[in-house]
Amino acid sequence: MLDRFRQALQRRLDTLTGQNTPQPAPVINLEYVDSLRTKGNAFLADEKLDAAEACFREALDHKKDDTRTLICLGYVLKEQGRLAEARIVLKRATNPVNTDPEVFEAFYLLGEICETQIDLEDAKKHFKSTLGLKPDFTRACEDVVRILRQQGRPKEAKEFLEEQVRLCPDNTDYRLMLAKACTDVFDFQGMVDHLMVAVARGVKDASINMLLGAALCRLEREDEARPYFEMAQAADPSVSHEVDYHRGYFYTRNGNARAAVELLDQSIKHKPDYLPAHSLLLLNLSHTAIELNRSYKEAAQQFARVAESTYLPLPTLPAEVVDIDTKVLRVGFVSGEFREHPVYHFLVGILEQIDKTRFHLVAFSNNQLDDAPTATFRTLFSEWHDVQHLNHAAVADLVREQRIDVLFDLSGHTGDARLPVFARKPALVQVAWLGYFASTGLTTMDYIIADAACVPKDSDEWFSEKVIRLPSTRLCMTTPRTTRPIPVTPTPCKSKNYMTFGSFQQAAKINSQVLRVWANVLESVPQSRLRIQNKALDSATIAN
Repeated sequence: MLDRFRQALQRRLDTLTGQNTPQPAPVINLEYVDSLRTKGNAFLADEKLDAAEACFREALDHKKDDTRTLICLGYVLKEQGRLAEARIVLKRATNPVNTDPEVFEAFYLLGEICETQIDLEDAKKHFKSTLGLKPDFTRACEDVVRILRQQGRPKEAKEFLEEQVRLCPDNTDYRLMLAKACTDVFDFQGMVDHLMVAVARGVKDASINMLLGAALCRLEREDEARPYFEMAQAADPSVSHEVDYHRGYFYTRNGNARAAVELLDQSIKHKPDYLPAHSLLLLNLSHTAIELNRSYKEAAQQFARVAESTYLPLPTLPAEVVDIDTKVLRVGFVSGEFREHPVYHFLVGILEQIDKTRFHLVAFSNNQLDDAPTATFRTLFSEWHDVQHLNHAAVADLVREQRIDVLFDLSGHTGDARLPVFARKPALVQVAWLGYFASTGLTTMDYIIADAACVPKDSDEWFSEKVIRLPSTRLCMTTPRTTRPIPVTPTPCKSKNYMTFGSFQQAAKINSQVLRVWANVLESVPQSRLRIQNKALDSATIAN
C-alpha cells in the first residue's frame, strides 16, 4: 500500500517538473550519415577494413537502423572473418518491418556467411529470401542450385529453376541454368527445349550450340545435332575434341564401333589429355579390338600415361604395424552405379553377407541421380559420401582422409568412371571389379577380380593389374527382392515348339564375332529364334 502511494507521488512530481513530457525525436543529419557511408566505402575500396568499419559504426551511431550502412558493416565484418558479428549486424537489417528495397543484399550476405559456416540449409533459406525480394538476382539463384547439387538433390534443383523461369520468363541465364539442370536428371528433351528458347531469343554462344548438339546425340538424333556442332566449331575451333567425343558417344550407343573409334581417335588427336575420350575409346575396344585390328593394351597404356601424369600419386602412406586378427579393415567402393543398374543386382547380396565387425564399408557415390536402390545401398555402408560434385583430386583427398585400406573401383571405363582418382593412389590397395571386365590400364591399380571364363589363364599379359580369379564366377546374382510370389510358368518352347534365345545387351556389345557365335547356336538348334532387345533399336536407322 505504501509502495503504491510512493509511486503515485513520484509520477505526480515528475509531471510537475516536466520529466514525463514527451521529448522531441533527435534530428538525424542524413547528409552526414551519407558522407560517413561514402567515406567508409572509399576505405573499403582501398581494402582499409578497420577504417571502413569505424566510419560505418559512427554512421550507425547517428542512424542506428540504416539499412545500407548495416549492409556495409556486415560486409566488412564478413571480410574480416568475424562471421558471428556479421550475422548479428545483418539480421538487424533483415527485420521484418524493414521495407528498404536494398535489404535483399543483407539476405544474400547472410547466405554467403552461412555457407562458409557449412550451414547449408540456412544459406539456402537466405538465398531464397534474396530472390523473394529480387527475383532476377542470378547469383543468388546459382547459389541455391549449387547447394542443392551438393546435397544430392538434382530433381529439387530442376523444380526450383522451373519456378524461377516462371517468375522471370525473359531471364536467359535462368533458362540456361534450367537446361543444365535437365541434364542432371537425364531430361535431354527438356534441355533441348530450353536451349532452343535461348537461341530463338538471339543468344549466340558456342557453348549453347555444343550443348544442343550433345543433347540431341543423347536423344539418338545425331543428324539434327550436326549443324549445331558445326556452328560451335566455327565459333570456337578449340571445342573440336568435344564434338568428336559426343558424336563418338552416339555411335557407341548405337553399336557402330568403327565410326565411334574413328571419332574418338580424332578427339584424342585434337586434345591428347581429354580423358573421357580415352575411356570411351577403351570401352569400344573392349568389344571390338580384334575386329578393328587395334590393340586394347596399347590404348589402355596411353590412357594410363595421360591419367598418371595429370593426377600424380599422393605421398606414400607410412607403414603401419597392426594385428591382422583384430584390425577392422576400412574398405571403400567408388561407383556411379549405386542405383538401378546391373551393379545393384550383383553387389547387394554380397554386401549383406560381409561381417561389419571386421570390415568398415565406405561408399564414395558418383551417382548422377539417386533412386530406390540407392536407399538400399545406403543401409549397407557404414559411411556414405556423395562425390559427384567433387573433382578427381578432391575425391582422392577424401579417400585418403578416410584412411581407406582397400579401395574398389566398380565402374572401370564406363559412363560414370572415376579412374583418375585411382591414378592418385589414395589407398594402400586398389582393386578393379564388377562394373568392367577389361583392364583399366593404370599402373596404380593393384588387382582386378575376375574368373576363368571372362579372363582365361593365358590372358594375364593384357592386364596392367594382377588378375585374381575367383573359383567359380566374378558375379553373384542377388536374390530378387519382392514381397509377392514370383510365378514360375512353363517354358514357352513347349507350347510353341521352338526355342527362343534372347539378348538384352547394349548394341555396342554386339559385334561380328558375337553374331557368328549366335549364328552357330541357331544353326545347331533347328527352328530356333533370337530376340534382340535394346534401346538403340528404337531408332529406325539402327533397327533396319
